Amino acid sequence: MTSRRRILIAAWIFFAPVLAWPAAAQSAGAQALSGSQAPAVANRITEFEVNGFKVIVKRRPASDTVAVGLFVRGGSANITDSNAGIESLLLTVVSEGSARYPRSQMNATLTSMGSSISSGSTDDYSVLSVACTRAAFDRSWEIFADVAMHPLLLPADVERDRAMLIAAARTKLETPEPYLEQLVRRAVFAGQPYRNDPNGTPESLAKITVDDLRAYHKQIMQRSRLLLVIVGDLDAAALRPRIESTFGTLPAGESISAATPLLAFDKPAVQATARALPSTYFEGIFAGPQFKSPDTDAIAIAMAILQDRVFNVVRVRNALAYDPAAIHSETAASYGTLSASSTDVNRAAQLMLSEVSIMKKDLVAADDLSGAVAQFATQYYIQNQTNASQAARIALYELIGGGWRNEESRMDRLRAVTPADVQRVVRQYMHDFQFVVLGDASHINKDIFTAQP
Repeated sequence: MTSRRRILIAAWIFFAPVLAWPAAAQSAGAQALSGSQAPAVANRITEFEVNGFKVIVKRRPASDTVAVGLFVRGGSANITDSNAGIESLLLTVVSEGSARYPRSQMNATLTSMGSSISSGSTDDYSVLSVACTRAAFDRSWEIFADVAMHPLLLPADVERDRAMLIAAARTKLETPEPYLEQLVRRAVFAGQPYRNDPNGTPESLAKITVDDLRAYHKQIMQRSRLLLVIVGDLDAAALRPRIESTFGTLPAGESISAATPLLAFDKPAVQATARALPSTYFEGIFAGPQFKSPDTDAIAIAMAILQDRVFNVVRVRNALAYDPAAIHSETAASYGTLSASSTDVNRAAQLMLSEVSIMKKDLVAADDLSGAVAQFATQYYIQNQTNASQAARIALYELIGGGWRNEESRMDRLRAVTPADVQRVVRQYMHDFQFVVLGDASHINKDIFTAQP
């Protein structure tokens, strides 16, 4: 599995090791809530606000588990080069306990119930989450809400968690694929929020103080910056009072409306970094639409078809690379990636770009299109079996995808994609690739990497 694919998978996960896509729409039916704002209800999903704090509850009758995610809007847009990793470090330390629930007591209580609190950060958002059984929800919620709102942030916990994150950041610089990702951030995403790694660098993490974390906690713990998603066999109306008494008491904060700027490239480019490696690694990025754009569905299908083609031509027919990949990133400012590691990256890149050129000139066959949609559907249903994964997808679409209703209807949109749609988005977006190469830079043929497909 390529590093890019691992990063994109990580973007869906907030209860490790869960990965899933949304389930099919379920039968309608959720009771309206009382309050100043009438909720929107569809497919057992209830949406409401508590003093401007957005809450989405999906009821799954007879489910024995509950997944709760408190999402922080912004991701990489919240940080700078100097404090990268502050949100990730903060949420890691937050989960260490509060004054009411010190670390040892909290861990013992959670373990006795089979509950867990965890966190994660992506380019577009971060999350503090709790996973528990339905029977343990009341007690788990108490602990979760208290540590989120009133964390201890003890210096010893900060130092321990900082050391863990620094070790992970150093590993990225020592391992080819993660290091290539860092090179891509600096070269391709310059001037765009994704330039900053939400998990930080050794240098940025080392500078963050306990006081910085306390100030940052105050900054993000505002109703306007947060989204709460709950999935399980819980009644939304019964949940409202406990949300009002906890997160509903947070400061209002300022509204966040600025869209993540799109990537934009005016010519193809290649940057090579020399390193003695058994094979050479490369990634090529093209700028896509906003994730909430109607073009996203056609791009996703086009990349699925391209993945099959580059795998066949690069690995099966020519044995040039073990893991050639064509991947669409479901990020606010989406992009596509061609990547591989090979002893002949010139030939591998040439073959991959040639497949892009073919898709621009020729309509994809109906069988190829239906096969790609069927593959999406298979993943869509198989990977959506847990409450945690469904909560993650609801949040993804609510935060960057134009609203959770777009997630509910995605399979219908994918099935409506035509061969002409695929050809149009390939022509419109798959150009001016920005390649980053790591390995034997002396033999790179830049004319191949900068050729327009």
